[in-house]
Amino acid sequence: MSKLSNLAAVANQGEAMVADTISKNGRSSKSQTSRKSSIVMAITVILVAFSSCASHSGLTANLNNHGTQVVLSKANYKVVGHVRGTASSGISVFGIPGPDRPLISEARKKMLDEANFEGNSRAVVNETVEVNNFNYFFRIVQEKVVTVSGYVVEFTE
Repeated sequence: MSKLSNLAAVANQGEAMVADTISKNGRSSKSQTSRKSSIVMAITVILVAFSSCASHSGLTANLNNHGTQVVLSKANYKVVGHVRGTASSGISVFGIPGPDRPLISEARKKMLDEANFEGNSRAVVNETVEVNNFNYFFRIVQEKVVTVSGYVVEFTE
């Protein structure tokens, strides 16, 4: 009887080891699934946090109060090129802006400097003002960029 009881005890130990191994494997596959879902969730959060959005508005109406009017009704001119100037407000964090500057005036000055008016009878026509607002990190970080552009015409007569 003692040999039979020893064999029964060994069999019970073997069953316990198999059951323990199965339960450990079951737990490890659950933890692997949990780890994979945690990694996917972390990647998703990082991608959303580093995404950005922007808005754009173009001021194409004739809102300029320049003293000179250019009438291009005759063929007495040629288009020399396209010029543009850009100015940025810099980065603002949590809505606290940098120094307040007249961005359209600054961008227009850069554009006119590029036009090379000296010694030429030139004018800038079809002036367009574009305002771009960039938002990063859920609108925590913001930047405003103004671009003024136009075509340079040179008069031949």
